[in-house]
Amino acid sequence: MNDLLPRLRQAKTNNSELNQLIRDYMPFIKKEVVRTPVFQMDFDDRLSIAMLIFMNCVRQYDESMGGFLPFVATCIRNRMIDEGKKLSRYHQKVIPLNDKDDSSTADFIEATASTFTYEREQERLSLSEEIDLLSLAMADFDITFDQLSDICPKQKRSRNQCASFAQAIVADATLKEGFLRTQRIPQAELSKRFKCSEKTVEKHRRYIVTITLILLGDYPGIQAFLPKGDPEK
Repeated sequence: MNDLLPRLRQAKTNNSELNQLIRDYMPFIKKEVVRTPVFQMDFDDRLSIAMLIFMNCVRQYDESMGGFLPFVATCIRNRMIDEGKKLSRYHQKVIPLNDKDDSSTADFIEATASTFTYEREQERLSLSEEIDLLSLAMADFDITFDQLSDICPKQKRSRNQCASFAQAIVADATLKEGFLRTQRIPQAELSKRFKCSEKTVEKHRRYIVTITLILLGDYPGIQAFLPKGDPEK
């Protein structure tokens, strides 16, 4: 724990250290997820939530709270129990269409409205969690969400071209490996493949990096908003 404390202090303000801390303690996080199963949720969904909890615990932790890992374990367990309760209430409210003997039309309408509200709230929470996880990935490339409005190309054609660049990186094993290893986009290769100047690629470098990270990660909600590109053009 003595070795962990300095890292925790640094991770509160250093996203790179926070990312590394999450990677180092991933076995612990997975273990805690398995220990408190939520049968209505996939493991990957529970793991994403647990990673966010770990991140928030790092930022909130104070030595007066006791050991850090027991603190995280308690937070993960409590959140998983809450998620299980929410899902149980949701399934109890859903009324089958053919259950005419036990349910009135009014009951069915109320249940349908509750289901719709619940699903919208879950979508909002999922998108919020995706944004938090993507923020961590972007931090390794010194990019923040606050910068997106400035680095996003104003023209639709340019946005689509950047999407094509990113898709080409993801689709090519060599380019993808190089991107992850060096944390740089292959400007010369993209320039050659798409018959454009390297200056064009460099101009939108941070935007291309952001789209590439989104395509490489598990961000289905965010991916739905991406511009359409063509990796072959």
